[in-house]
Amino acid sequence: MATDADAELLQVAATWYADLRESDNPQEVRRAHRRWLNENPRHEWAWSKVLKLQGALSHADLEDAAAILDKARLSRRQSIKLLSTLLALGVGGAGWQHTQRGGIGERFASHRTGSREWASTTLADGTHMHLNVATSVNAVWSAQARQLSLYRGEIEITTAKDPRPLFVQTKHGTVRALGTRFLVRTERDLTQATVLADSVEVTTQSIPSRRVTLETNQTLTFSQQHSGDIEPVQGDPAAWTRRQLIVSNWPLDKYLDELARYHPGVLSYQADVAALRISGAFYLNDTPVLLDSLTTTLPVRIRRLTPYWTRVEFAGP
Repeated sequence: MATDADAELLQVAATWYADLRESDNPQEVRRAHRRWLNENPRHEWAWSKVLKLQGALSHADLEDAAAILDKARLSRRQSIKLLSTLLALGVGGAGWQHTQRGGIGERFASHRTGSREWASTTLADGTHMHLNVATSVNAVWSAQARQLSLYRGEIEITTAKDPRPLFVQTKHGTVRALGTRFLVRTERDLTQATVLADSVEVTTQSIPSRRVTLETNQTLTFSQQHSGDIEPVQGDPAAWTRRQLIVSNWPLDKYLDELARYHPGVLSYQADVAALRISGAFYLNDTPVLLDSLTTTLPVRIRRLTPYWTRVEFAGP
């Protein structure tokens, strides 16, 4: 348990966390945050607790809590209070140990995005990387290999010419680039690799001797123990790099599940709407508008319990 002085400092650190994720001027906030860190070693200590908690909440049984923190917008004060309380209680435990066992750990991830933030960057070797929302990935380059550890979220990679192999590691297995453009998406139980050009090689965590090669326009979903069948790519899985979601005759539940990744808050739906079908190209910058537009083409209504709790319901014939 934290002392009163510790608790006060942890609340300040929690406020910085909220500021960094929600600011309209992130560069200015980052500079101010860096000045705060340099003012006192205790500030570094408090911030390390925030990063440790963030890593813990991204794994195992605490993953749902991480989603709550990522999407908490209905009350800034309440989200800061929740984070401060978890910090003061020393939440971390097995989830944090899991990140440590995974290598450098998510707390040291070199690239991150928030729940409503996309990013793109060019890595040290010239490889280009897009990050989807709520993504955390660490890049480590050595003389022998290029290693990307994807802790959560989704990345799109266009590899640079380099004699060193490039690997994307998730908790479910490894994707090795074979001179290619590809996507890797990881969730709690599964990782999906999708090849947009050339090929990749996939190995699962528990069967490293079994290698599966994917060619252009092929995709594979796998867990630590199993890999599914190689399937053809449907639609444009990289549309998110242009802030779009492109669907063709999707069941509405699949569409809403995907849209929920980009929606500010909780998005749920009645089972009665699941089998309805939808097609189109949708810009992801304003998901509430996308939800409202459903009522013009489908027999649904949008019910908003709060500004950040939305439910899609069947409106009848």
